[in-house]
Amino acid sequence: MNSRSQHVGKSRGEREYYLNALKRLHEDSTIQEDTIFSESTNFEKDFSNPTINSCRPQSFSDTISEHFKENWAGYAFSCIGIVVCYFLFTFIRDMGLVEGKLVGIEGDILKVEDMIEKFEEKLHETDLKIQKNSILLDQLEK
Repeated sequence: MNSRSQHVGKSRGEREYYLNALKRLHEDSTIQEDTIFSESTNFEKDFSNPTINSCRPQSFSDTISEHFKENWAGYAFSCIGIVVCYFLFTFIRDMGLVEGKLVGIEGDILKVEDMIEKFEEKLHETDLKIQKNSILLDQLEK
């Protein structure tokens, strides 16, 4: 086998063999002429309209573009509804977080109020002790 990049010519004998083979190929007929066709006896012509109900197929992109032209309002409202639902759920979630933080702060405020009451009681007790001690000190000095 020769590579495709090299061209090798045919010898005289090869060329004659090739030309003879071509002549024999053209001499052999592929059509059978002894075929007899029956003659038609029905000469009526049919002028009726064809009853084909199939439509010409459309391309996928044409089908999609036609669908969006017909249903654009539904898709627009659906997108707006999805965005509104997203923001609504996000708002509700954030409100829950804020409410949780408020409950925690409210608990801290109650603890601070209790501590203030305890400090006020201790302060009152300390004031009473100071008054008692000042009275005793005044009595001792007299």
